[in-house]
Amino acid sequence: MKVLFAASEFAGFAKAGGLGDVSAGLPRALQRRDIDVRVLLPAYAEVIAKASDINVVAHLPGLAGIDPCCIGEARSEDGLILYLMLEPSPHRGGLPRTAGRSVGLASVPWWAP
Repeated sequence: MKVLFAASEFAGFAKAGGLGDVSAGLPRALQRRDIDVRVLLPAYAEVIAKASDINVVAHLPGLAGIDPCCIGEARSEDGLILYLMLEPSPHRGGLPRTAGRSVGLASVPWWAP
């Protein structure tokens, strides 16, 4: 089984409250049960600062008025794979724009759930 866990927070990278704890804990619990789980996060500046070795693994085309973006892959300290939604200009308005971006994820061949 493959699970793509999409979250706006992830403890250890970007956390504002309890959601960040759950977003980090649930994927790790699934991983301990030998489930192939990955986490999709916006590439906030604090996430980029804490992630090491970000490799671009996909380019999502623009679709329905949504700008194109790149997906970067990084790993947490315990090896969990994190996909980061990178904007061509990450400082546009302070936070990356992510609304509607999941529309293109279903057609990306790099990792299909």
